[in-house]
Amino acid sequence: MLADPIGILGGTFDPIHNGHLEIAVDAAKQLGIADMRLMPNPMPPHRDEPLLAPDDRIQALNLALGSYPSLSLEMSEWNAVTQGEANSGYTVESMRRLRALYPDRPIVFVLGDDAYEHIASWKEYSALPALCHMVVVSRPGYQQAIDGVAAEWLDRYKPTPDLSIETSLAGSVQHLLVTAVDVSATQIRRILGAGKLPEGLLPEAVLRFLESKLCHPTSAQN
Repeated sequence: MLADPIGILGGTFDPIHNGHLEIAVDAAKQLGIADMRLMPNPMPPHRDEPLLAPDDRIQALNLALGSYPSLSLEMSEWNAVTQGEANSGYTVESMRRLRALYPDRPIVFVLGDDAYEHIASWKEYSALPALCHMVVVSRPGYQQAIDGVAAEWLDRYKPTPDLSIETSLAGSVQHLLVTAVDVSATQIRRILGAGKLPEGLLPEAVLRFLESKLCHPTSAQN
């Protein structure tokens, strides 16, 4: 019998918001994963400089998780990137690192369908099924059109009694509908950039932290 699986939801978390948190909680509940972790990256490849400084993003994550005791932080990717390890910000390297750290536990990598549709452009993407299970999440009514390698994998690696989170360390790819808040970090950054507060989109502790760090709004409604 396998040891308990580890769920991983990666991201820049710039900033962490209710959508991230609810996806992690819902996916963990549906998949039966007790150990669900958020895995931040200080500077992922192929994206603009984050709005929040690295230390501020970690502080915001810790504040958010104060209201979500079922979730925790996975800092292996963060530590590797900040210590300057070569190629450490790529998903395949993070999965290799986790596999070395947890050789006897299934690793379940949760990602949005908007990211998954571009899987064939990822560094060494073909190595991923040997390292982890992949769970592609989307919200009801917002499912991304997927084709090419991404669609092929959902068929080739679909879970079976012998290839699943419960029966193997890695190898399955499945789609999962989750209920999540309709919010994005881009939307939140736009609101903050306008000198307002994204009320209702973040845990209250994170909202107050961002207010102190980034802006002095007169009113969330102005």
